Amino acid sequence: MMKVYKRNKLFLALASAGFCMSFGAMAAEPVAPADAQSGGTAQADAAADTAADKAADRAKKEKETAALLDMVEVRGFRASVETAIAAKRDHTSIVEVISAEDIGKLPDVSIGEALARLPGVASQRVDGRAQVISIRGLGPDFSTTLLNGREQVTTGDNRGIEFDQYPAELLGGVVVYKTPDATLVGQGLSGTVDLRTIRPLAHGRQSIAANARYEVNDDGALNSDASNKGHRVTAMFIDQFADDTIGVTLGIASQSTPLQQERFNAWGFPDIGDGTHVIGGAKPFAASNDLNRFGVIGTIEYQPSENFHSTLDLSYTDFNET
Repeated sequence: MMKVYKRNKLFLALASAGFCMSFGAMAAEPVAPADAQSGGTAQADAAADTAADKAADRAKKEKETAALLDMVEVRGFRASVETAIAAKRDHTSIVEVISAEDIGKLPDVSIGEALARLPGVASQRVDGRAQVISIRGLGPDFSTTLLNGREQVTTGDNRGIEFDQYPAELLGGVVVYKTPDATLVGQGLSGTVDLRTIRPLAHGRQSIAANARYEVNDDGALNSDASNKGHRVTAMFIDQFADDTIGVTLGIASQSTPLQQERFNAWGFPDIGDGTHVIGGAKPFAASNDLNRFGVIGTIEYQPSENFHSTLDLSYTDFNET
């Protein structure tokens, strides 16, 4: 019993010594004063403020640099093809699109010629010029033509529109609808052709364009009272006013195209007795025509807010063939 007591006493002594040493170390550890703690916090706040200021300055410099960069704008034939492809891709109906390269620069000299290049569209020629079109093999009677969404009338006895009465230089594009579309006012059985002028507010800048061409017929003047010389003159003005809420477009086109033709008509073809047929009669003649056209297209567009948009379109054409 005496030995066990000594071991327990020795164990208690060692444990007491270890506890005293730990308490002494903890007591000897220095405690940071309150002033030192507040100083460290102030330094951390100052460093954070400096980093935020640097980030703000960096963002400001990047914004100024971006503002100084020049704008790259693609124009010409490549831009027209890109615009036509994008319009065809994003449309909800099956359409074919023609977009002008620039003001007064459609791919052809007439609307009929430009439409004849589209898939599923063919032009019918009168005296050598593309006058009416057929869509998907159906005649002009089964199609409808619109100008900025408004149905057009014709001087003929059917619904076919004579496209040579519209100056190609004053149009910004054409959309051919091959399927019905609920957004159209009038639609044709074979398709619908929507002629579109330039919208001044969408154009977004002031533009003044003029174009003049001189025409000479290589066949010469086949008749004494005819001329083999002509012209095509076009002028267009586009501008925006009142903080770009009002837009105006005015275009004028004048055309005089000489047409010289040599024709030969034959009839009869009688049998002279041995089975040979000869011409019973013939009428060779020369025809000279002068195609005179004067057209004016105007647009007044007003859009004071996103919820209100009004457009007034004016179109006048005087076409004579003498």
